[in-house]
Amino acid sequence: MKQLRGSSPYTDLMKNLKSDCTSCCGLCCFALYFSKLDGFPQDKAPGVPCRNLQSDFRCAVHSELAERGLKGCIHFDCLGAGQRITRSLYSGRSWSESRETAAEMCRLFPEMRLLHQMLWYLIEASTLVPAASLLPRTGALICEVDACCMMPPQTILARLQEGAADELRARVNGVLKETIALTAAFVSPGSAGSGASGSSRDRDLIGKRFRGKKLDGRDFSAALLIASDLSGCSLRGVSFLGADLRDADLRGADLRDSLFLTPEQLASAKGDRSTRLSPHLLRPDHW
Repeated sequence: MKQLRGSSPYTDLMKNLKSDCTSCCGLCCFALYFSKLDGFPQDKAPGVPCRNLQSDFRCAVHSELAERGLKGCIHFDCLGAGQRITRSLYSGRSWSESRETAAEMCRLFPEMRLLHQMLWYLIEASTLVPAASLLPRTGALICEVDACCMMPPQTILARLQEGAADELRARVNGVLKETIALTAAFVSPGSAGSGASGSSRDRDLIGKRFRGKKLDGRDFSAALLIASDLSGCSLRGVSFLGADLRDADLRGADLRDSLFLTPEQLASAKGDRSTRLSPHLLRPDHW
């Protein structure tokens, strides 16, 4: 079997994309909109602290999330955006210190999370052997996005108003789409483009039974795979870019060479000890 992944000069940057709640001022519990229907403790607006957020920015019910059915909290992962803002951009200051800081952090947190998500995808793309020809462009984008993450908060927010973030996302998406196509052709020649992103019907795979199938090279980008059965499937070179995997059954599935999976997607799915993962992904605690 041809090797799909190789080395990359950018993998060290992944350490900045691992969530560390001890270095954050509880931004996910303050800056985001919550809905009880999505498995959060309450309905709340951005800029309102969750009722379970304590003065030390820790969650009062963190050890009881599963028992309380708080799936939204269990699944959420900021990919390190919270500590980047708290520790690097605000030197340890919190949103509770002033109204101006609170308002700024509320706007900045979801945007920083998107930037970190772009970095996550691009760094993974830089490791893929079939997409080696794209490495100059992928590497340049990694450097550009990482530099943007380190700009002063006011500069990042100004760029958002100017539309620079949308233009950057478009360029990143372009490289990712090329990466997916090259990888599909490498893994399963002749199957590229036959995946789940070709039409709205193809994207709607809610409850679909794939159990035990060889799906190598499929493109499930942006697919609705809610409650789908992917147990025991071979998923080599399969793109899950932006796919909805809530309650998808990944038990016994081989995800070692799947593309663009995030910790949040894994946490929202069902897996077990027999689910095989790529080394850069951690097995969710509740599996």
